[in-house]
Amino acid sequence: MVCGMLLAGIAFLLAGFIQLRVEASFDFPESGEARATFTNVIPNSTLTVGVVNGSHNFTVAYEQNVVWVTSAANHTLFVRPTNNSRFTMTTGFVHLDSKEMARVILASDDSNNLVMFAVPGDFGSVPTSENATVRSISVVGEMIDVELFKPESCGEEFHYYASDQEFGNHTPFANLSVAKYSYTVQSSINHKDYKTNSLGTLRGGGVYSVIFSKPNKTFHVTLAEDAPPDSVSIFMQAPMYILITAGEVMFSITGLEFAYSQAPASMKSICQAGWLLTVCFGNIIDVTVAQSQIIKNQAIEFFFFAALIGLMAVIFAIMAVFYKPVEKQKDLYEEETVALVSKETDSEEELATYPDSSDL
Repeated sequence: MVCGMLLAGIAFLLAGFIQLRVEASFDFPESGEARATFTNVIPNSTLTVGVVNGSHNFTVAYEQNVVWVTSAANHTLFVRPTNNSRFTMTTGFVHLDSKEMARVILASDDSNNLVMFAVPGDFGSVPTSENATVRSISVVGEMIDVELFKPESCGEEFHYYASDQEFGNHTPFANLSVAKYSYTVQSSINHKDYKTNSLGTLRGGGVYSVIFSKPNKTFHVTLAEDAPPDSVSIFMQAPMYILITAGEVMFSITGLEFAYSQAPASMKSICQAGWLLTVCFGNIIDVTVAQSQIIKNQAIEFFFFAALIGLMAVIFAIMAVFYKPVEKQKDLYEEETVALVSKETDSEEELATYPDSSDL
């Protein structure tokens, strides 16, 4: 039974290390730093972005994502055209908090003025591999109605309504199932002005921004990746499942046999029920720790359960050394059954000694 506990503890350790590897694929900024991802949604344009009175600048092509890691502070940036003279240079303020991952959209309004605005990128903890985390950002400059849906299903999976005309109107992040999606975007003013097209595949663990723009008075959608999908193979979980299954076999079956064999004949059912009740208590501990989110980090939670199992294994091993097993005794039901069978056998032998009626 102690070996079963140790195998289960090792399985939780493996789960913790796998979770650490998953989290390592997300490049979160350090304390005091911030990360801004610049996205250009102006067709056929390349823009130059830089810090006012600074030496650092970079170019952003159409639908290109350029990452800029800097200090958490207020930054005054400029945007100027690199290859398109119809736009004029503009400046803007971008506030970045510590550890923030913002997306800075570079767009243009109806008057061909460059527009720059930042959208906060706080999507909480590391997304799970079962879902994709998605939000919608509007740079249309008018009220729009957006739906994301799976082509093979009839119902919508995500609905977004931009109730005002402000650039940068966006939704909170939402979890969608992993699948291939299409979109429908419609003007809330002119219902004949709409577009339906394929969006792409949302992969598990990925964080996406769906940016709606309207260059040349035609709806356009850009699927930008805020965080990469999971790169850890699902088969890395195989050793963990093998170990925890082996531990369950070694612990549960032997535990039930121990509870049955060491209990008095009149209390075997109660002792087995008490053993199964410990499973209930374990589930209560599991649900309490997981649902209350006392431990914020998933990997640390796995390590906590591994340490808890290890502690219980040590205590159980010490108790097992000093435990004096009860010799196995025949069950009262078993004794009564044997006596009844023996009595019936004797009766049959006595009947066999009587002469047959045909002989009389």
